[in-house]
Amino acid sequence: MFLDIACFFVGMDKDYLIAILDGCGFFPKVGIKVLLERSLTQKLQMHDLLRDMGREIVREVSPSNPGYRSRLWFNQDVLDVLTKHKGTEAVEGASLEVPASQDVVVSTEAFVKMINLRLLKIDSVHFAGSYEKFSNELRWLCWRRYPLTVLRPDLHLDNLILSLRKLKILDLSYSVYLGETPNFARLESLERLELEGCTGLGELDQSIGHLKRHEFLNLTKCRNIRELPDSICNLRSLETMNLHGCSKLCSLPEHLGELGALRKLDVSESAITELPNSIGLLKNLEHLSLDRLGVELPFKSWFSFFSWISPKSSGGSSSLLPPATFHQLSSLRELNLRECNLSDHEIFIDIGSFPHLRILNLGGNKFCNLPAGISNHPRLQCLYLNNCKNLQSISELSENLMILEAKK
Repeated sequence: MFLDIACFFVGMDKDYLIAILDGCGFFPKVGIKVLLERSLTQKLQMHDLLRDMGREIVREVSPSNPGYRSRLWFNQDVLDVLTKHKGTEAVEGASLEVPASQDVVVSTEAFVKMINLRLLKIDSVHFAGSYEKFSNELRWLCWRRYPLTVLRPDLHLDNLILSLRKLKILDLSYSVYLGETPNFARLESLERLELEGCTGLGELDQSIGHLKRHEFLNLTKCRNIRELPDSICNLRSLETMNLHGCSKLCSLPEHLGELGALRKLDVSESAITELPNSIGLLKNLEHLSLDRLGVELPFKSWFSFFSWISPKSSGGSSSLLPPATFHQLSSLRELNLRECNLSDHEIFIDIGSFPHLRILNLGGNKFCNLPAGISNHPRLQCLYLNNCKNLQSISELSENLMILEAKK
């Protein structure tokens, strides 16, 4: 575990690494806890001397022939092993990152003898040949800047997918030519899907709903996605969904509330103007970010689904959800409404509806008065009001408040 971190995962998020190593059959929670206590931070930062010591342990096993080392991370060594087909069953992990301007093509035959390969990270690399040459032990595939427009079966990728039933993490971030996702039904163990920056991606395959263990979905800056498949609501294990910067995404599936395990939802800088009625069913939702939606809200807006609209401002409209719905979001700990064009008649909120709220960002909005419930909120610790140019006064703040920002 220490050698994996030293060679591949320095600086990586702890939870992300735990998912990878758990898929490899280790006991990462215990091991990483010990490493954190001794030498690592939460982001798995490691002193250069300690990192180099771990890498030297690997190198000393076979100083002159990298193909007999357990881990390959130095670009020249990896290129030498792959282009000359020097890989052996000793290799458990490999990382190759080349500049996008270089045209590096590697034959999949180079992986035939690497039967114990479980970790593979590649960036801007083209493969030629059948993907069935990859090891059945592969648990982590991180392929940044995937060079093709689609994961096509006629490229023998179907055989790769069939061999990856135990794959837990698939990272194709910044694969700008990727236009379609694969059939997820055969990736039955997949827990984390990273598609950040896949600007050519127009949709997700409906089969994503078959991922019973899926916990993390990252579609940040997927600027061509206009809608999500309804089947995404079948992801009952999903805890995080990041849609930040999906600038053409106008709506969310109507049955979003069926994602009972969802803890974090980020739709910042998207084109969404209205959340589905079922949003109030997300009882475990802790983090909700609607930062910089940048649109004038319609009367029956997404805001009505997590705020308490006063009878005066709503005119007693029956189209709004009853107050009980707001209490169903009682797990909310962080709410980000920065630069959402909110004015006084749209921000009659009773912050007390969210008893566990600790962080509230209302910066960049148009209201003149703070919403009700802030002055006596029992747990609110951080309040951000930056660039609220119409705000007339700030008074009667909660005694528990630790951070207040109100810069212009």
